[in-house]
Amino acid sequence: MTDEIEKFETLDPIAFVGALIAAPVLVALLGFWAVLIPVFALIMGGPIYLAVGAPVLLAMVTRVPLRGEVYACVAFIAQSVLVGIVAIYAALFPEANAVAWVFFAVWGLVFAPIWAGVFALLYRRWHRPARLFPVM
Repeated sequence: MTDEIEKFETLDPIAFVGALIAAPVLVALLGFWAVLIPVFALIMGGPIYLAVGAPVLLAMVTRVPLRGEVYACVAFIAQSVLVGIVAIYAALFPEANAVAWVFFAVWGLVFAPIWAGVFALLYRRWHRPARLFPVM
């Protein structure tokens, strides 16, 4: 018996949007006891997750097998690129006071992989294969 997880050839938009929204909310609900850090991460990092994470996850969902650890690694890489961009911006434009943005982006290195890994698990669970010709 193989433990191979296949990739889906089609995108299920309902499962995608549902998993995209439910993943950070689920992490916040399960981890709110940790001094409310996941709840603040949801509030502060949610818009960045939707702006940066949604296109990355959309590009991956039909090309990469839905394994939580793979999605978490790609999310960590994407967030690392974002941290680098924000840090360079903060260094080049000190009058912009972007140090707080660097702080939030670094915290994203913790939550982006968790959210993307949970997204992969939820999407795999909720995905419905497209049927062009229904069976009678």
